Amino acid sequence: MTRHARTRSSCFSASPNLPALREIGFSANWRLLGAGRLSHNPIRAAEAFTAVNDPLITDTGTRIPGLRFTDRRAQALLHALLMFRLLPHGFANRDLRALLAPLLGLAPGTITAGQMSYDLRRLRGHGLITRVPGSHRYRVTDTGLHHAMLLTHIHTRLLQPGLAALTDPDPPLPTPLRTAARNYQRALDQLTQAGGRTRRMTPNLTRSYRLRRSKPSTICASCAAKTSSSNPVDPAATTCQPRPPAPSPP
Repeated sequence: MTRHARTRSSCFSASPNLPALREIGFSANWRLLGAGRLSHNPIRAAEAFTAVNDPLITDTGTRIPGLRFTDRRAQALLHALLMFRLLPHGFANRDLRALLAPLLGLAPGTITAGQMSYDLRRLRGHGLITRVPGSHRYRVTDTGLHHAMLLTHIHTRLLQPGLAALTDPDPPLPTPLRTAARNYQRALDQLTQAGGRTRRMTPNLTRSYRLRRSKPSTICASCAAKTSSSNPVDPAATTCQPRPPAPSPP
């Protein structure tokens, strides 16, 4: 260690503000790490959504269809799970059948027990419900509650009002989403039109250069030398004439 390095080290170690500076540096680093960290795990979120939305294959090779997010029947099943969550003894096949039919706009006797067993198998296979041991009743799991709350809220309170605001040709009242979408579309159209005008106004330099090169020269060699000298002469003002064509052989 040199003398100057030892002097700087002794100065920093003797500084009374060094602990405060160290705390400021640590806090700044932690804030930077917190800002650069994601608020969620996108891989885990994709896996959770796929586990419910896509079909799965059991260990025995049985295929269980998925609960598609845009399927009306799947949304009705998720709504029914929210109602059955508060039942202390769970629910049975007939309970879900009586509740699912009105959600789909059907008569209570329209849905058969076999169709309801198919839906129960889908819910149970994806981990949204579990069977009560020793009975034919089911309970909603924590995973089923969380998925049902989130997916139904997104479908009912986000997608349906948003799409209605964007696609309704004559909405009763203007909405901020519709206004923002129109402004964004107008800005894109203006940008596209400006880009088209700029392209039309830009000369085609390559084509002009080719035309100039392909045009035959009518200036003799002496006049061309004059025009390329330090005192150029206007080619139009030259007195030279183009050479006459060579006579054809007899």
